[in-house]
Amino acid sequence: MVEPHQQPLRLVRTWIVAILALVGGGLLCCGALTGFVGLAMMPMQQQVMATMPSDPAVQAQLALQDELLPWQVLGLVLQTLASAGLIAGGVGLILRRRWGRTLGLLGGGLALAYLAVSAFATARTFDAMFEAMPPDPNVPPEAFRMGMVIGAVAAGGCFAGIPIVCMILLLTPAVSAEIKAWESWRRAADAF
Repeated sequence: MVEPHQQPLRLVRTWIVAILALVGGGLLCCGALTGFVGLAMMPMQQQVMATMPSDPAVQAQLALQDELLPWQVLGLVLQTLASAGLIAGGVGLILRRRWGRTLGLLGGGLALAYLAVSAFATARTFDAMFEAMPPDPNVPPEAFRMGMVIGAVAAGGCFAGIPIVCMILLLTPAVSAEIKAWESWRRAADAF
């Protein structure tokens, strides 16, 4: 039992997780906004591409955009919800509320789902790009593919890596114990 006159616990781990949740949520929010702008510009891009001479690569690009549109929309919705969950969870953790942990976990789980949808759409896009591109004699195809994969993993790590680390940290017993100890101190102080 915590005495109400005692100094409240220092919530160092919880604060670190809260800051990570806010940063990760902010990154996901920026990515979602960029994605929605790109989605809004897609009809204009398709009109411009349709006026080009009948190039098989352009036609393949238009077909791929139509095929991946539902996946892009799903990814943006998941990204937006993960962002909202992480930002609200970070605020809840700063305010030392248990629902902050719950929302942080929810946001991290949605970030995992976003990462899976995004990985599928990216892999499909890369396959189509590799098929449509003419070979470059100066760059071996394997090296180009590896560069594209490394770039995609780095981008995914920026957008979904921090929220996933946040979710893992929220699952640790130390952070859970800090939140529970603070709540018991707060209840004792309120009853005092």
